[in-house]
Amino acid sequence: MKKDAVSPVGTGHAFFVADLDALPRRIGMYPRIRRAGCYESKALMPIRRMTNLQICFRICGNCDRHREIIDGTAYEAGFPHLLIKRPGEVHETAGGKVRLSSFYFVYPAGSPVEALLPPELKMAEIPFEGNLPGIFNSVNAVLEHADAPGSSDRLDELCFRFLFELVLMWKENTRPRVNPESRIGRAVFWLRSHYTQNIDWENLAARFGFSLRSFQRHWRYSMKESPGHSLCRFRMEEARRQLSESTVSVGELSLRLGYGSPEAFTKAFRHFSGETPLGYRKREMRRIASEARGILKGADVNGE
Repeated sequence: MKKDAVSPVGTGHAFFVADLDALPRRIGMYPRIRRAGCYESKALMPIRRMTNLQICFRICGNCDRHREIIDGTAYEAGFPHLLIKRPGEVHETAGGKVRLSSFYFVYPAGSPVEALLPPELKMAEIPFEGNLPGIFNSVNAVLEHADAPGSSDRLDELCFRFLFELVLMWKENTRPRVNPESRIGRAVFWLRSHYTQNIDWENLAARFGFSLRSFQRHWRYSMKESPGHSLCRFRMEEARRQLSESTVSVGELSLRLGYGSPEAFTKAFRHFSGETPLGYRKREMRRIASEARGILKGADVNGE
């Protein structure tokens, strides 16, 4: 097990950098990380081909915005931001001109974590708020004693939670936004609370001061989808949650979500997700079981 704390002038300051690859896991319920650490004012390598999966949360830097070229395509974000470095990618930066303070952790090539990440997520501004500061502080506390019994398991769990929160916040930030004080905004929030009911769209439109045609037009403008598609999406989001987190039957779930029959629910779910409810549940169970079994080992390289 290797833990570094180096601070030569001009090369950046690293603290609580832990090499966990050789450490045993007592439980192994979460995907293994190979390395994790925090850097202050670290100079970046000008070009690098990735051999593993790195999750980098860059908190601040010596510039207002940072530009990263990934496989020839330029991405840019202010701080703080998330950067995902996937195996095989070539990353280019301004080299020694850029210094960043960041938290990073490394998964080996072949990790199932990569399949869980949205492929379009490369680099994105994400505020350091919500659950992120608490998890980050917990990670630093464990990194100080990374060789203590159980610490490697805790770091696996904490880093996975940190990544979960990052992706969740990114998804929320990229969803269509509506002003909650607007009439359509209020209608959206009403529908989110009543999506299990049979909806009379004409009555709903009148409830918020619209004709049906005007209601549909304003809804599409605000939500980038029809009211009916929004209703289906709200129901399907809850269906996916219950299928993956509970043992409720398809018949019971169809009633809970306002469908007249399990067949109608299954047809809607297949149309929305491309698979049946039971097929989705089985796939989720296999995914969760795969995560619990651990991950393949890959090449070890330093982060950032």
